[in-house]
Amino acid sequence: MENPQTMERLIRATGARPVFFPERTDCCGGGLIFTKEKVAFRMASVLLAKAQKSSPDCLVVACPLCHFILDARQGRIERELGAKVRIPILYITQWLGLALGVAPEKLGLHRLITPAQKLLQKICGAKS
Repeated sequence: MENPQTMERLIRATGARPVFFPERTDCCGGGLIFTKEKVAFRMASVLLAKAQKSSPDCLVVACPLCHFILDARQGRIERELGAKVRIPILYITQWLGLALGVAPEKLGLHRLITPAQKLLQKICGAKS
């Protein structure tokens, strides 16, 4: 069984504590969004539901399709689950930028579909 840990190491290097949940490296289904939409949303729903049980402040991703389905389509996933999720989804580069003191606006965090205000207040005292 594979157990990649590079992202966890990077997150730890910023002073944050990565949240472990067994499905954290599972495919979100983003690559299937245009050909097998129902399958993609089911996969993303399972991933977000499992993540939510660990109460993360956000999810950090490296893949544009992960970002798209988990952020831009989180409302649809919530309907699929029948529950609110509201987990901000950040690219690893955005997370590293925050850790280096780059302003959230410069990182495009104001453009996220799933709001990151609570996260920003927690980690850098930013006001919504």
